[in-house]
Amino acid sequence: MMMDYETEFSDNQAITVSAPSDHVIKSVEGRLGEGEPVEVFAEIGEDFAAVGAATLVVGIETDDNEGFASPTTVYQTGAISKDTLKAGYKIPLPPLPDNLEEFVRLYFTVATGPMTAGKIDAGLVLDKTNNIHGFANQYGQL
Repeated sequence: MMMDYETEFSDNQAITVSAPSDHVIKSVEGRLGEGEPVEVFAEIGEDFAAVGAATLVVGIETDDNEGFASPTTVYQTGAISKDTLKAGYKIPLPPLPDNLEEFVRLYFTVATGPMTAGKIDAGLVLDKTNNIHGFANQYGQL
């Protein structure tokens, strides 16, 4: 997987209460999700913890302004239990849809919180390596 700063929503971002991703990504004229699918990833970097039974919902939002004055949610996960949010867990997110406005971000909603610990890395996947050994075996090369 290839990443760079310009395609990063969160870099070890601490999530204890509901909050947007640290970074907003500009979609050139809303075309970020057009053509080849642009994969979104979110991975837990540090175990989440809370006093109660807290959950996290991750949403993909878009807006026509960088301040997200009137965001539109284009995707939202179900509630994910703090017990599932352990280091290395990859939150399943779909590729970006075609109907984006100019700016895109993630929004993390904490329910029954606050969380007392937990960090996330998230962004767009520019180049995903898919099973290189399967490819090599299929074509008789390694």
